[in-house]
Amino acid sequence: MDTRETIPERVPADSGYLLDNAGRETPARFNALASLFDSGTIRHFENCGVDSGWQCLEIGGGGGSIASWLAARVGSTGRVVATDIDPRFLKALNHPLVEVWQHNIVSDPLPEAVLHDILEVARWSGSAGNRQPWEFVVVRDRDLLRRLSAIDGANAGHLASAAAGIAIVIHPEVPDLDAYDEGRLAERILLAAAAQGVGAAVGHFTGPGDTWAASAEAKRVLGIPEQFVLRETISLGYPAEHLQRTPNPPGRKPLEQLVH
Repeated sequence: MDTRETIPERVPADSGYLLDNAGRETPARFNALASLFDSGTIRHFENCGVDSGWQCLEIGGGGGSIASWLAARVGSTGRVVATDIDPRFLKALNHPLVEVWQHNIVSDPLPEAVLHDILEVARWSGSAGNRQPWEFVVVRDRDLLRRLSAIDGANAGHLASAAAGIAIVIHPEVPDLDAYDEGRLAERILLAAAAQGVGAAVGHFTGPGDTWAASAEAKRVLGIPEQFVLRETISLGYPAEHLQRTPNPPGRKPLEQLVH
């Protein structure tokens, strides 16, 4: 018995998207796109070194041709997650190594599995003497994220449009080591997010100036006891299609300036 979903005769009037996956022409469109672009995409993945054991996330998996190639490439020791607003064609693949999610990266929350993997990397981050002087407050509520972004003295405007935020709460013990370990932890969270195809940015709450008033207000908003340190909150989300330029200078110093 064929358990695949049937495809309606035409795109629903309220879909709001010209190339809706429910259109009767969709299979032909996916085949044409695969013929035109899959070879270039696969060549790019090969150049990136995609191989056995990799964990891959495809956003907008469409007909599933690339998800299938990725699954064959990474094998049973890897992981492939393919998302789409309408994943009917991905589900129809019934591929044992492809995990299919129905997900809108613009408006839906960050998938729990993705967030869990990022937090697992954070949990395993190194610290001086293995003290692990931290806890994490995960903020998913959009109104709460906007409130944090608007705190006077905070440098965290990106939280307003984030899908989630991770507040790094430090149990103060040795100030120099605490700050160093927090920097290591934040960097690992950023790298873990990038590995999941998730954008991330660090927000600071030490202002205005060096007053730490923003930190005090953020702790009040989040219900964090006064004796703990809240210096950074990391925003997470899928990057916008058109990113705005930052005021930071572009590029990095050439190696010749740094190595003597």
